[in-house]
Parts: sequence; C-alpha cells; structure tokens
Amino acid sequence: MSNRLDSPVSPIAAEESVVVEKRFSTTDVVSRYKKYLGVDVSEDLMGVDEILLCRGRESNLRFFWPPTLAGDGSFYAKLMRNPHYYLEDKWEYGAAIDELSATQRVLEIGCGKGDFLARLREAGHDATGLEINDEAIRLGVQAGLDVRKGVIEDFALACNSPYDAVCAFQVLEHVMTPSTFIEAALACLREGGLLILAVPNGDGVFASLDVALDMPPHHMLRWNAAAFQYLTKRFPVVLHDVRHEPMSRLHLGMLATACFNHLSLPQAGPGSFRRKAVATLAAKYWQRYFGEVHMAGHTLFVVYRKVTRRTNPASAGAFPW
Repeated sequence: MSNRLDSPVSPIAAEESVVVEKRFSTTDVVSRYKKYLGVDVSEDLMGVDEILLCRGRESNLRFFWPPTLAGDGSFYAKLMRNPHYYLEDKWEYGAAIDELSATQRVLEIGCGKGDFLARLREAGHDATGLEINDEAIRLGVQAGLDVRKGVIEDFALACNSPYDAVCAFQVLEHVMTPSTFIEAALACLREGGLLILAVPNGDGVFASLDVALDMPPHHMLRWNAAAFQYLTKRFPVVLHDVRHEPMSRLHLGMLATACFNHLSLPQAGPGSFRRKAVATLAAKYWQRYFGEVHMAGHTLFVVYRKVTRRTNPASAGAFPW
C-alpha cells in the first residue's frame, strides 16, 4: 500500500492543471543512488512506493510527487563525502559577478562552504550566506566568511536592511515550495535589485537520462526557460536575462559516463570492467572533441529585476509588497 498523496498539486500555482509524465518505483530510485553514487536513500524515501514526475500545463514546471521526499541536512552531509559535490568554481559564479556593480550587498541562499562568498569578498562586495548543512557552515565560518544557518523564509522575516542582489545557485531545484522561497528572497531585496538564479536545465540532455542526482531526494523540481518566464506573471519581477551554460569538458565526461551506465552492461563483478572502460574512453573522446558538440550545457542562468508592484498579482503570500 502506497502512502503517496492522492493528487499531485503544482508547487508554483495550486490552481494549475497538472499532468503525470513519468512514474518511478521507489525501489528503482534507491537502486540508482546506490549503484551510481554509493549513497543509501532508502530511509529518505521510506513509506513511498511510487514517485511521479509531473508537469504544470501552464507553467511548464516539472516536479516530483509526493513533496515529502526532499532531502534534509543529513542527506546532504552524505553527498558531501564526495569531494566533487561542492565544486569550488562554477560557470554561474563568473556570470553573476559580471551582473553586479561595485561594493554591493549580496545574499547567497544555499551557499555551501562559501566558495562564491569568497569570490564576492575578493570583488569588494559585502556578502552573507545561508546554509542548512552544518559541516558546510563550519567550513565557511572557519574560512572567515559570514555563513549563517537557516532557510530564506525565516531569514526574510527578520531582514530589515534589503540587499542589492540575492543569489541562489543550484538550489531552487531542491525545494518543493518555490513560491514561498521566491517571495522570501524578494522580501530581502531592494526595489530594482537583482534576483539571480542558476539551476540545472530541465530541458537538457541530463534531465532526459533521469540520473540519480536529478531525482528525489536530491532534485524535486526541473526548471526550464518557459517556467521562469511564467514567474513574471506571479511575482513583481521582470526577466532581465536567461542564458545557457556552454557545454563544459566536465559535463561532457559526466554525460558520456551516464549514457553508458544506462546501457545493459554489467554494473558489478568481472564484467563491470567493460562498462567502466567504455565509459572512460567515451568521456575522454568527448572531452577532446567537445568544441564540435553543439548542445546546451548543464546550467540555466536567470536574472530578474525586482519592480515596485505586480502587474498581475497572484494570491497574497506571507510577504506583501
């Protein structure tokens, strides 16, 4: 008997019509995490037999159901044991720095151990970070950065001095309450300030492979350009910029490995050497010739500017404008 809630509800617009696009057994998702990441998520997904991938018909936002599967701090502590989980440099960091004026106050939501905060500090900005992972917070504070524990919804209620920019990199895909998340982020932002977001491209090739990290308890939402355009109907923002990350050598290698992992090659035992060898050679080949591969990269980079009032207000939230 499944504990799945009765009917999927869009996390961005409760009144929106929803269609179920895919169904995954929880057993299969647990197996993917163990096989490809060496992480046991059985407790995180306990009590649910089936996971649905749904899409809002108007917003085009894809989301997983039920919403109770989002990972907590302990789940991310498991992932942090992989030294490659928190990358010290990301394409979107440079893109965001370019959008900022000199010495602005910047808030980063989900700052990890503070790699972007450090870049902000070097560029002369006054930077504050929010994080829920205790170990990441410890490392950030140890590096002399202003990293605070908490979620944006709580932080916004006590934010009396608005920021010039609020950033969230590879965060918005993890939450199942994006409306309250965005409302809270905007409440911390001055009028005319920038809301800068970066997420995995939900229309990209990685999403089509349904890799473990693009599923619960890690990712709960799959964003795309159309969904971000839809947000301008519900929040006091104008869409300033949308960009796709160029395909990188790192992600081409990951893509090659993911593709071969999905083939019917042995995952364990002596025969698994063939799978690993094929994946490694393919990754190297793709990396060498990546300049000839024309496809959007991993990340979708979005910049909004906060305006003074809604032109098409949605239902009132916790942070009235």
